[in-house]
Amino acid sequence: MREEGRLAAATGDREGAIRAYSHYLALRENAEPSLAHQVAQVRAEFQKLIGEPRR
Repeated sequence: MREEGRLAAATGDREGAIRAYSHYLALRENAEPSLAHQVAQVRAEFQKLIGEPRR
């Protein structure tokens, strides 16, 4: 889902990226410490996307 979100964002599919990142974050709510960096990156991208106005 992380890669799906990244690809969706790269191709301009904002809603698809939000959906994929949201699902990823829900599954990683209690992630292992080794995944903390990845989760933080996805959370930052997710926050950027939900803060952007719709086109």
